[in-house]
Amino acid sequence: MESRIAKLESDVEYIKRDIAELKTDIRSVDSRLANIETGISSMKTTFKATGVVVAGVFSFCVYVFGSYVSKIIDALNELVLK
Repeated sequence: MESRIAKLESDVEYIKRDIAELKTDIRSVDSRLANIETGISSMKTTFKATGVVVAGVFSFCVYVFGSYVSKIIDALNELVLK
């Protein structure tokens, strides 16, 4: 009977140790997940800023070169249709 109790105590100690290791692993995973979430948030901001810049450049090009585009297309059509 005494040996069975000793075995159970030993098993409980192993279980406690394993749970402590699992807690450490979970904390590690949690911190890595927080880093990933921060990176994704930063990436979203970067994409938004890039979209604004591209839209601004496109709008500027349309404003500046808009009247020339139709003239260039007409000139190309005349060259191709000859």
